[in-house]
Amino acid sequence: MSEASAVNAQAVLLGGLAHTGKTQLRTVLTSVPGVEIFRETYLFRLDGDRFGDLSVPANLERCLAMLESHEPLPADRAGLIDAFRVGPTRFEALVALVYQRRAAELGAHRWGLQMGSLESRAQAILDLLPEARMVQLIRHPSRHRSDRGGANPLKRTIELSRWRESAELGLALARIHPDRHRIIRTEDLAADPHSIVAEVCDFLRLERVSAGAIETVDWARLVANESGGPLDPATASTAQRLGFENSQQAVGLGWRMGQLTGQIAWTIVKLRNGRAMV
Repeated sequence: MSEASAVNAQAVLLGGLAHTGKTQLRTVLTSVPGVEIFRETYLFRLDGDRFGDLSVPANLERCLAMLESHEPLPADRAGLIDAFRVGPTRFEALVALVYQRRAAELGAHRWGLQMGSLESRAQAILDLLPEARMVQLIRHPSRHRSDRGGANPLKRTIELSRWRESAELGLALARIHPDRHRIIRTEDLAADPHSIVAEVCDFLRLERVSAGAIETVDWARLVANESGGPLDPATASTAQRLGFENSQQAVGLGWRMGQLTGQIAWTIVKLRNGRAMV
């Protein structure tokens, strides 16, 4: 019996930063019969370590009560506990079972998660679910900077730090799991949704989405913001590795100081959110 035997391993994972196309992609994938992908799930963001060994019944009950205070648990609570005891008795396995069983209650045989910045937690999930596959959406850093940072220079540098961290995590996951992690550029999805969605379905081992379902989505919204403007050298280097065009560098002292300020501010943001280590 494998370590993850209680959990259906063929999970569908959608990650990436805000406004990269996760929701649009989830919308068309869930048009496939028998597929349920839960949007912006919360439970994987919680700290399960504080409950200690979850094979201890009292610890498990306290953990389940905490989960239930945030999202509904499956109706068959006893069945959930029995499945969890098969092992592994890890917090990630418990959360995966919750979503798997909720999907089954909705009549789905494939379950999945759409979560912002899922790439920061993907390694633990992919280790737990050896047949799970993840699609990470990444858009041009200049477009992300304009959309999320607006005209505020500090916010813009913070958002470039956020983008670079997400992109580097994605590149690392692609190296570690070349057959299980796929990076899709948002601009490619917007330019040719039929081909890219077909590619995603094949990668995820799903029935292909119908052309009609794809055409109901406004893909042009994904590229509404400009993608020009110079980038700091580190961000430009990462963007070029991902094949983004117009990733020119600005190497002046002002840009370097702005990048340093943004890195410091981004570190403070992560510390406040309990994410000093990602």
